[in-house]
Amino acid sequence: MNYLTTYHPLEGTRRGRIAIDTFGFPPYVDDSCRREPDFESEFPSITALCRRSKFAPRLWESDYIAYMTVKGRYSGLDEHHWRLTAILRVARRFETHWEAANWYQEQGLSLPSNCIVDGNLPLELEMTGNRDKHRFVRFWDGIYRKRVRDYSMFLVTEPEFLEITDPPIVTDTMLQGIFGRVPVTRSPPRITDEQLVALMESIGI
Repeated sequence: MNYLTTYHPLEGTRRGRIAIDTFGFPPYVDDSCRREPDFESEFPSITALCRRSKFAPRLWESDYIAYMTVKGRYSGLDEHHWRLTAILRVARRFETHWEAANWYQEQGLSLPSNCIVDGNLPLELEMTGNRDKHRFVRFWDGIYRKRVRDYSMFLVTEPEFLEITDPPIVTDTMLQGIFGRVPVTRSPPRITDEQLVALMESIGI
């Protein structure tokens, strides 16, 4: 199966842009205290921290996911648009974060920030976009920990395409040409192989 989904990048908020300038983060990583998805690992990861039952539980090995930012005005451009940042293929599905943590450690890799296990701490507030204006990161992280208890699966992916510094622009016209409309991604829709290829070709992949 193929899916199209969106996320909020650091570049999308004033607080996020301060974090980019202060810590040198790539502008188009996710803006939360637990990056969801986490694009910065050699094997980017997806969990149910953001959409709970609406997305991660539906993913299985060999599925493809196209990730765009939410629509916004990015990098100083006046026109609202999306950025296509990643095409990921699910390589492994683990039923718990602990299983995934063991796998990353066996590969000699640091744990992704969205892997919630003891010792893997969330990012500090000043490293996030903090759109919801959380006062304490422990409360924000507590929300995510509860979601992991309810939906514990963890998807390890391999990137077919990944650009989190200056990703290509996607416009309304491009999406309407491919899908016949602008897709609603709150519950990420399935897309056909032909639509996925057309999306990739539209940005020169």
